Amino acid sequence: MAATETRHLFSASGGIKYLSRQLRSKKVATSGGDSTKSGNTTVQQLYELTFCLWCMTYELNGSPNIRADFAKDGAAIAALSDMISSAPREKVVRVALSALVNLAKCSADENPGPAGMTKVDGGVFLTEMLAYKL
Repeated sequence: MAATETRHLFSASGGIKYLSRQLRSKKVATSGGDSTKSGNTTVQQLYELTFCLWCMTYELNGSPNIRADFAKDGAAIAALSDMISSAPREKVVRVALSALVNLAKCSADENPGPAGMTKVDGGVFLTEMLAYKL
């Protein structure tokens, strides 16, 4: 299975919303203890979740469905914005910023989607980012 096809299946099954929800619900373990017992997460887990969202942003120009999934209820923008403002490590911030840049640069020109579908492009995501005061 190709990476593009896998990303489309992941998006269609609600993966973007799931990743966004997981990022927003995580609290970083600061004591150095076992993060699985305390319900907290490690910086590496935050990085991996953010990295998955970033990988999904590479399908934005080719898929109106993935653009629509990112635009649904602003969860992805909110999760990435939270990572920028509260991530304990620079690597998480870098990946979150890269994902937001990809969202802002996406275009609906290559594959606009069905005629009745609302156009979602970088302007929609920039508006959401401004709403979160980025």
